[in-house]
Amino acid sequence: MDVGGLSQQVLRTLDTAHEPVDARVAESGVDDDGTYRLSGGFQQQMAAVGKDFRQWADDFFAEDSGHLDCDLKAEQVLADFNQETKFGWAPKKMTQHLNAYCQFAEHIHCLNPATITHKASDGERWVKRDENGQQKAYYHVQSVKAAEEAAKTEPVQTNLAFETDQAKEWTNGEPF
Repeated sequence: MDVGGLSQQVLRTLDTAHEPVDARVAESGVDDDGTYRLSGGFQQQMAAVGKDFRQWADDFFAEDSGHLDCDLKAEQVLADFNQETKFGWAPKKMTQHLNAYCQFAEHIHCLNPATITHKASDGERWVKRDENGQQKAYYHVQSVKAAEEAAKTEPVQTNLAFETDQAKEWTNGEPF
C-alpha cells in the first residue's frame, strides 16, 4: 500500500535505525553523479524518499549545517523545504519522507530519538510547547556522533554497595 509516496515497509523499518549503517546498507555508496547505490530494500526506500527531497535534506541536515542534534520546529523545516523546492508539501508528507531519509543517511542515527523525546520508541511524533507556550510539532534529527556519545553517558545499573562512613563502622554487616 502506498501512503503519501512511501511504502508501508519504509514506515515500519524504524527499528533498524539502531543497527549500524554498514549492516543496514550493505554494499552501498554514492556514485560520481551523486546518486546513492543501495542494495535490497534500501533501493526502494531511497526511491520513496525522492531525488529532490534527498538533495534538499543532504544540504539541510549536513554535518556542519547546525540542524543536527537540536530541536527544530516542524513548521519551519517544512517552510524551508517548500520555499527551496516550490513543492507545497503538507506536514504529514514531510514527516514521512524525513523519517525514511533518516533511516539511510550515514551520518544520521534517527529522527526523534526516544532518549530525547521520552516517547516509547524512536521516530514517534513529538509535540511540545514553544517559547510562546503554544503546542507545536518538533523534529530532532540525531547524528550518529551524538547517539554514540549519549550511549557512553547513559547511566548503567550496578549492584555495587554504596559506601558511607557509617558502613565502615559496621562489622560483618552489623552495626557495632
